[in-house]
Amino acid sequence: QTHYEQFGWLRGTITVEGFAPQKLIMGSMRDHSYGKKREWKYLHRYAFHMVTLEDGTQFNVGVVSQPITTSVQFYLSFLEMGYLYTPVGEMHSVSWTDFDLAYHGEGGTPPSDYGFRFRAGGKLYNVQCLVQDVSEFYIGFEWEARIVERLCLFIVNGRRGWGISEWNYRHHGGRPKEYSSTDPQ
Repeated sequence: QTHYEQFGWLRGTITVEGFAPQKLIMGSMRDHSYGKKREWKYLHRYAFHMVTLEDGTQFNVGVVSQPITTSVQFYLSFLEMGYLYTPVGEMHSVSWTDFDLAYHGEGGTPPSDYGFRFRAGGKLYNVQCLVQDVSEFYIGFEWEARIVERLCLFIVNGRRGWGISEWNYRHHGGRPKEYSSTDPQ
């Protein structure tokens, strides 16, 4: 499977009959995967934070727990990842975060008001996440994963921002009969 993420800006003009046209500039992020099959059952869980700040800074910081692998050498129970774009377009990899999944939502309910820190480009970022709205859904043919998608406000080093906090939990309950009963054999 191939996966990519691309931050950017949507720019345009909205025209509604009876109103003056309004210019629009919005931060955006494209998150796309493709390939034959994604093995959601290999993931124990993950949490990602995709954020745009008022000054134009954009970042994605996350931690993945994927303990099921084919080699002890690649045992991934705590994988930190992410990157940050500055307002002038410089990209920096996340080199460290203190966000630890073991202390956030292990029981299946992600926190709704929490903070963490990360380092990118030699700079320390202090993040406060305030959840505004939540949506849950299952993915994978056998509903192997429960995704908790949250629209959030963020405060990062005193600057306001907005974005998404996405949490994945391994789901062992399968698809309900009401859906699976019509599956092809």
